[in-house]
Parts: sequence; structure tokens; C-alpha cells
Amino acid sequence: MIRSRFTLAIVTMVLILMPSLGAAQEEPMPMTWAGIFNVKPGADLLFEKTFDTYEKPLLDRLVADGKAASWALGYELAGPGGFDLVVWINAPGWAGVGNVEAMFESRYEGMSEEDLAAMIEDWTAAVEPEGDRTLLLRHKVFKANPDADFKYLRLSYYTAKPGHDDDLMKMYKSFAAPVYDQLLEKGVISGYGIAVQVIHADTSFTHQAWVTVDSLADFDAIDKAFDDAWAEISDGEGVAREFAFMKTVDYDSHFDRLIRVWKQSE
Repeated sequence: MIRSRFTLAIVTMVLILMPSLGAAQEEPMPMTWAGIFNVKPGADLLFEKTFDTYEKPLLDRLVADGKAASWALGYELAGPGGFDLVVWINAPGWAGVGNVEAMFESRYEGMSEEDLAAMIEDWTAAVEPEGDRTLLLRHKVFKANPDADFKYLRLSYYTAKPGHDDDLMKMYKSFAAPVYDQLLEKGVISGYGIAVQVIHADTSFTHQAWVTVDSLADFDAIDKAFDDAWAEISDGEGVAREFAFMKTVDYDSHFDRLIRVWKQSE
């Protein structure tokens, strides 16, 4: 499904995934709080104005004060749909998520009744009252170049069969991660990783793999790198890997999303 800029999806604090977390490897593994929302018909400009007025300054301050590593707002270019906008915030571990939540709570407590009423009125006019949901993810693998730009995020959703979570992670680390490491070193991608739900809110997946790039053309280089890696495997090993993958993952439940970043932290 191809969506225009203003047919958006909000995932607040998500996946998925900003390279500015790459330098925090000694901190607790990054967590992403993701919220998904739908915009009311014809309210796209009102949504953007409301977001820029109330949310963007706070999100920028979260990053500037070190309370969060990064944030972004994006919309789906291709995928199953189901939402308009996605806003995400990355922070180190539960403590980082707690710092983010505390800053939002402090914002509400510091607003006058008139300002709070005005904010609620604007959001009520811009966002659909139903269909929103929140995801909280912990990254099992997170590697990124904090100085590299990116405009696109590809999310790949997998469901590990019962008892095979560790097997899926071993497969990812043994085959996908080395290929992505080379692409990251060459500057083809800006980051990659894989995350799981720490609050199980979405039964459609158990693992969410991600990769960020600055140009859609970079996906051609990614595809070629994986084709080359697969070509180096013997036929026997290839069959064994495919069999192990089908034994580990419910492939019929697999799906992808391509997210275009609209706004993000600097």
C-alpha cells in the first residue's frame, strides 16, 4: 500500500531505531516506546501544527537533556497499513523510558488549565479516538553509525515458534548480522538490529528486525550483499539453513513495513 505524506502513521518512541543510540553500547540495551495513531480525514495540517506546537519542543528537549537518545516521526510508504503516523523515542533501558515518562508527566503538571484544555482540544480535533496502540520494544541487537543520516526505515516482522526464540536470534547473529556489519562499515546503511516486545501488546509478531538507509537505492546494495553471502554457502548448507528457518519461524505470519521519516531529532 503506497501512502502519501499526509496519509500518515504515528509510532511514538519506537524500533525502531535511531542511529544516535549507537554510541551507548555500554548502557542497557536500547528500548523503544512506540505509539501508533490515525489522523482524522482532512486534519493533516492541524496534526502537524499540533505536533510541532506541543510534542516536538518536548521531544527535542528530551534528547538535549540526555533523557532520550533520539526520536522520529514517520509514515508508511509500503506495508499492510493499519495506521497513519508513527512516532518513536529511543532510550537506554527501563530507566531511560522512565525518564521520558517523567518528563511528559512534568509537562502536564506544569501546564495551566487553559493551556491543557487547548492542547486536548487540538489533539481531539486532529487524531482519531480509536485505533491507537502502544508498543514497548527492547533491542537484542543494535548497531548504528551515530553520524550517518537516514530517511528510510525497513521493518521486518517475524513470529518465532514456541521454544525457538533463541534459535531465531542465533540465525540472525550468524548470517544477517555479519552482512549488515559489512554494509554498515561501507556506509551503505546507517544502522540495523532486531528487537522483541517487552510488553506483549501485538500478537502478530515476536521479533522485529530493522535497517535504516538514506536512499531507497541502498536497498539494491543490501539485496546484492545478501545474494552474494548466500552464493558462498554450499547447496547442502543452504538446504539445512532453509529447513532450520522453517522449523524456527512461522513464515506465513511474516510481513514488512517501509517507513519514510518525516521529522526527527537532530
